[in-house]
Amino acid sequence: MVEGGRESPPLVNAVRRDGRDALLLHGFTGSARDLSSLADALGERGFRVDAPTLPGHGTSPRDLARTRWPDWERAANAALYRLGERVAVAGLSMGALLAIRLAVEHPDRVAALALLSTPLWLSAPAHAAAWIGRIVPYLPKGAVDVRDPVERKAAATGYRLWPLAALRSLLDLAAEARELAPRVRAPALVVHARNDHVAALACADELERTLGGPVRRITLERSFHVITRDVERVEVASLIGGFFQEMLS
Repeated sequence: MVEGGRESPPLVNAVRRDGRDALLLHGFTGSARDLSSLADALGERGFRVDAPTLPGHGTSPRDLARTRWPDWERAANAALYRLGERVAVAGLSMGALLAIRLAVEHPDRVAALALLSTPLWLSAPAHAAAWIGRIVPYLPKGAVDVRDPVERKAAATGYRLWPLAALRSLLDLAAEARELAPRVRAPALVVHARNDHVAALACADELERTLGGPVRRITLERSFHVITRDVERVEVASLIGGFFQEMLS
């Protein structure tokens, strides 16, 4: 490492020993399972953790096709208000885009951010696929962008299709997050893999330049996109846990 649809309400860890709360938001077509190692690590540090499965996720691509980014945001807002008055928010991929919106809309409640593999923009093929959705509703998803072979196989049990109408909405959410980034005032930890095949490393460069609050930057050298499940997941969880502890102390 180099420094530089439905809502699922149950808490991953409902025990709060020292007044720290954390909200974890997963990525597009993912689920709270993608954040389980981070949730466990934060729980060991005394955090009360909520990691909802956002609307349209954790069920079927057809359910996701019926949702749009305001649906995901409403569920994230509800989870934020299930927690305390000062909350650390970690978002993976799409979850990072939602975390940016939460930080701008609730500056007194969001005390710190961890923005992981943030797709401020997606590749030209992703944009083309989104617009193909005007003709066909789904396309095959392909392999999950995880280097660890065991975790890649486990993650492959999720969605195997892209619901293209929802993908277009994800692109709209990314554009919103780019515009809002300068208005973020919460301290942020930006973590991105150099070999991310979904969100270019330049997205992290952009966040580092444009976020309106203090920024710490970590570049991972061995992981791919889903860094909370990949080969550096233990280090990622430790970095986020230490940052959140510091910011909420």
